[in-house]
Amino acid sequence: MFGKSQGQVVAANSTALQAARDINVHGLSLADVETAFKFFFENNFPRLQEEARIQAEKYVRQFAETLARDLDSSAQNVLIAKFGDPDVQAAMVDAVNACARKGSAANTNVLSGLIVQRMAAANSSFLDIVLSEAVTVVPKLTGEQIGFLALVHSRNNVRVEVPTWNSLQTLAMMALPTVRLGAKLGESQKLHLIYAGAMSRKPIRLHADDPFAAPYSELRSHFAAAELKDFKSQALSEAPAYCELMGLWHEAAGSDFDLTSVGIAIACAVLAPGFKGSMDYSIWLN
Repeated sequence: MFGKSQGQVVAANSTALQAARDINVHGLSLADVETAFKFFFENNFPRLQEEARIQAEKYVRQFAETLARDLDSSAQNVLIAKFGDPDVQAAMVDAVNACARKGSAANTNVLSGLIVQRMAAANSSFLDIVLSEAVTVVPKLTGEQIGFLALVHSRNNVRVEVPTWNSLQTLAMMALPTVRLGAKLGESQKLHLIYAGAMSRKPIRLHADDPFAAPYSELRSHFAAAELKDFKSQALSEAPAYCELMGLWHEAAGSDFDLTSVGIAIACAVLAPGFKGSMDYSIWLN
C-alpha cells in the first residue's frame, strides 16, 4: 500500500531514498514520503497483530499524505536535501511511531507543521533542537492543551508592528479558531503541560481582575484613551474579536504562565495555518 520505491540504510535512523519517481520541483512527491514512512514504520515500530497493523499502516499513510501536502505548499522555504538528514529522519521516526499508535489523536497536523519547519533552510541549530524535541512532546498532549499553548502565545508573545484597532482585530481573527479550544482548560491539564516541558507557572500571580488591564497598560500610548474605561469602550466598538481573545485569555488565567521554547514551537505550528500559512519561529526561538 506504500508503493514500490526502495530504501537503503546509510546510517542509524537514516535512509537514502531511491524513489519510484523523481522528486518534483515543488517538493517531495507523495511516493517519496510514503516510501520513507514505510521504512520507518517497518524498522522502528513493534510487531502488531494483523488487524492492529492494518490500522496502524492506515494512520501512517494518512500522515504521509498530510506531510507531503504541507511540504508542497511550503516548498519555497524548505530545503529538500534535509529529507535525507539523519537528525530530520529521527524526528520523522518519532512522528511516524506516534501516528501509528494514535492516528489523528497524535495531533498529526501539528506534527506535520513541525517536521516541515524542521526542514526549513534558514533554521538555526537551536531551533532545530527545539523542533525535534517538540515532535516528541506533541503526541503526549490533547488538542485542548495545544489550544491553550496557542492562546498563551497569541496574547503573551505575539505583537503587531503598528498597533491599531484594525491590526489587533486581524490578529485576533487569525488566532481565535485555534485558541478557543483551550480556553477552558482545567488545572490538572495545565499541570500536565508543565510536566511535559511546554510551559512554566510564573512565581508571582499577575492575573488582573479586568481582562483589558494588561493590554491597556501596553497599548494606551497608541490610542486616544486616557483611562481604562475609554480603552475598553473603543475596543468593544472597533475590535470585537480582539475583545473575545482578551476575554478567553483572562478566563484561562493565561497571564500566569510562560511558554518554554518547546511550547512556543508547538503554538507556532498550530497557529500557522490561520496566520496565512506560516509563522516566523525565529522571532521567539533564536
